[in-house]
Amino acid sequence: FGSDWPIVSCDVREGVHHAVRRRPWTEGDTDQHVTLEQALGAYTTAAASTEYSSKRKGKVHPGMLADLVVLSGDVRDLAVEPPSPIEVRLTICNGSVVYDASDE
Repeated sequence: FGSDWPIVSCDVREGVHHAVRRRPWTEGDTDQHVTLEQALGAYTTAAASTEYSSKRKGKVHPGMLADLVVLSGDVRDLAVEPPSPIEVRLTICNGSVVYDASDE
């Protein structure tokens, strides 16, 4: 749920949408789509686990490190086709606001 391929978007909203909406390419192929909860978990708790940081990262909880993104809509809208446009409104990294759409 992340990629170092230069042809793949790093936009998590797009990644979640494609993971949830993925369908077999041809009849008889294995269905590889995941649930919305699985896709979000892959970008959060699973990502922390793969770097052996799950005691410090991966969930919003007192004492945990967290980078947060506030979206303009409901993340469940990423699971519909076509996806509803959801914009990033605010990004917080290391406790500091690094992007605020209201400043634009």
